[in-house]
Amino acid sequence: MPHIPLAHRISIVVFMCIIGIEAVVLTISYGREEQRILAKLDQSIERVLPVLASPASMGAAQALLNHIRANSNYPIIGLMFERGYGRLEPIGQTDGLNVLTTAGTSRLHQMEGGRPVYDRLYHFKPTDSSQVMQAWVRIDVRALDQDLSTYMWRLVLVVLLISAFVTAATMLALNPLLLRPLRELRELMGSTGERGLDQVQVPPQALERTDELGDLCRTFEQMRQDLSHAEANQRALAARVKGFAELGADCFWEVDRHYRFKFLAGNIEAMFGCAVQDLMGRSFMAMAQTGELPVAQPAYCIMSLRSEGSWQGELKPLPGEIHPRSVRIMASLLKNEAGTTIGVRGTITDTTVASNLKRAIAHQETHDRITGLSNRAEFERQLNRKLAVLPSVRKPACVLALNLDRFKTINDACGHTAGDQLLLEVASLVKDVVREDDLLARHDADSFSLLLEQCPIEAGMKVAEKIRAAIEGHKFLYKGEAFALSASIGIAPIDRTVGRKENVMLNADAACYKAKESGRNQICAYDADDQVQLRRHDDVQWVTQINQAIKEDRLLLFYQPIAPLSFTNADYVHVEVLLRMRSRDGQILPPGAFLPAAERYDQIEAIDRWIVTNVLKWLEEQQVPAEMKLALSVNLSGTSAADPAFQKFLTDAIAKANINPAHLCFEMTESAAIHNLADTAVFLEQLRSLGCLIALDDFGTGFSSLEYIKQLPLDYIKIDGAFIRDITENKLDQALVRCVSEVARLLNVKTVAEFVENEATVQVLHSLSIDLVQGYHIARPKPLPNLDELRSIFTMKVKNQRSVIAQHSLPT
Repeated sequence: MPHIPLAHRISIVVFMCIIGIEAVVLTISYGREEQRILAKLDQSIERVLPVLASPASMGAAQALLNHIRANSNYPIIGLMFERGYGRLEPIGQTDGLNVLTTAGTSRLHQMEGGRPVYDRLYHFKPTDSSQVMQAWVRIDVRALDQDLSTYMWRLVLVVLLISAFVTAATMLALNPLLLRPLRELRELMGSTGERGLDQVQVPPQALERTDELGDLCRTFEQMRQDLSHAEANQRALAARVKGFAELGADCFWEVDRHYRFKFLAGNIEAMFGCAVQDLMGRSFMAMAQTGELPVAQPAYCIMSLRSEGSWQGELKPLPGEIHPRSVRIMASLLKNEAGTTIGVRGTITDTTVASNLKRAIAHQETHDRITGLSNRAEFERQLNRKLAVLPSVRKPACVLALNLDRFKTINDACGHTAGDQLLLEVASLVKDVVREDDLLARHDADSFSLLLEQCPIEAGMKVAEKIRAAIEGHKFLYKGEAFALSASIGIAPIDRTVGRKENVMLNADAACYKAKESGRNQICAYDADDQVQLRRHDDVQWVTQINQAIKEDRLLLFYQPIAPLSFTNADYVHVEVLLRMRSRDGQILPPGAFLPAAERYDQIEAIDRWIVTNVLKWLEEQQVPAEMKLALSVNLSGTSAADPAFQKFLTDAIAKANINPAHLCFEMTESAAIHNLADTAVFLEQLRSLGCLIALDDFGTGFSSLEYIKQLPLDYIKIDGAFIRDITENKLDQALVRCVSEVARLLNVKTVAEFVENEATVQVLHSLSIDLVQGYHIARPKPLPNLDELRSIFTMKVKNQRSVIAQHSLPT
């Protein structure tokens, strides 16, 4: 069935609806027109009958009827009168006239012969009498059908004209309201295939319509947006899949159940030197057997696919490759829904870059970035290997520990670039001396290690001397300036007595340290009876213990009260936080046992971080009221205080902690503070800006230090114990302490005297206007308790101290 446009369908429907309505109207009009004609006849007859029935014209009635019959479309062909009870003579065709009209006043019917007639009974008064008469009249109405037909054709013509006009008017009205928007919407929908969903848009006026067409347009626009979004997602997904495919593999392939190639895509030609069309339809097995496809053991590949459903392996290098590539192939068995094998599908990936990168990463993990030598981890692994086979091998070996003298001076003066160049030159000098299979490694900034296998200690000493002489004889040139070099070397044998690699390295390090202490640029062999080497050996062991104690949380916080000597300071709870270590056997170790080693081996910053973290944690756990006058003095090492990373850690930790920073007092030694006075002042000012207190510890080691305290933001000066121990008898110490006290008072800084061992010392310090005292006479260090216990203990100590001062107060 051919497609009929919507406009035509609407026209036909409108036209047919109008025709149907007017057909009903025509039917009604037909009957009404018939009644109108008959009513008109009745009126004509009713005007004629009074004349015909008068006595004067009765004789002429026949002639009048004949005239009417001859000149009228509706002639009277029968007539009968009745006056009173008499019946007049009938005129014309009157058969059954009075009988037919007895039941009613009129009747249309057919006479014999098919002539249509209209019979009617009339009641009237003649013109010459007041008596009512009746008349039966029969009229020939053959012209009635013709008149009705003429009327109907005219009416039909008018109806058709009206229908056409109404249809045209309807189409003109519907065109802007419905047809044109629908046509535009259809064209818009048709253009989406050519222009794309993103390039078409429903006109705004169509979307603003409030009728059903507006709903249709809005529905289409929503559908267009959804489809456009779906298309965008589909394109993104396709691009993503393509990208993943490009990243994940270089070639894609598929073979049928007979292992013939049926699909190939990717960089086939560049990888195998043949075009895709040359491989399609060829057997994978045949090409593998002839060597065209470099797959090792193709039969094993097929076996693995059949048994496990997958296989992966490396392709053999292609013949003639200058730089052999690493190529990986992966395959998976294909089965249909019935479980029947229908082929194999897989990928081919050039993993050369990844393999090279893997080897580079492995090299970086085992080698030093600057010199390219083995790093410490690789050296210790090789040393472990040597120690593992030591019981079965009787050949001697030894380890050298080499440390460059004054490397830090060159590195600081010329920069890290110069330091890196110096390390490279030293590594080259050592490699020129040792054998090719000897293991040379860089341990840290200026330290190297050397493993000499099949080398007794005597031969090792000769190798060490050659290395020392080569370094001494080399002049390091940088930007036109020459620097003299030297190295301290320690050597330790590897034998059955050393046990672990740590012992070997400790022995070599201890010997190297002895060489440095002996004046540098020397060689020293390990001697188990040498005290200096033993001390160095112990220091290195302490480093291990410190690391383990931090990991196992065996560091402890102790405290010692700082008691006031004046009543103005009596309401302050002021203590110094001290550090202790619990050994694995439960013994409490003082800081003097392990802190020196921590400072020499760069462990002090880790300890400072632990102390700060746990002091802040204690303050948070105790929920110290912000208004409480509490000060915890925490020592900062010079190394940590000068490190920007530690400075940031400290300020961030204080800012994040839920505490009042005024409860913290940070102590820094005088020597550390004046080492870099400007930077120290900036850092301490940062702590002061957070609300913390600052104390200068061990003050007075040099009397010139009085000049420096003017430049530092201080709250306390702690006078070194060297001036306190003998102050009761040493007048010079008293004078120096009095001087410090007076200077501090002018600067509005409080003074603290350390190492107070007896009551006599307290009295002298009180007379010298010292503000606070600390020492064994006040209290010995104890584990840091909770806040309530600390407050009660401190209050009792201060109360006792105040009563003693009041009883034995000395004149100023």
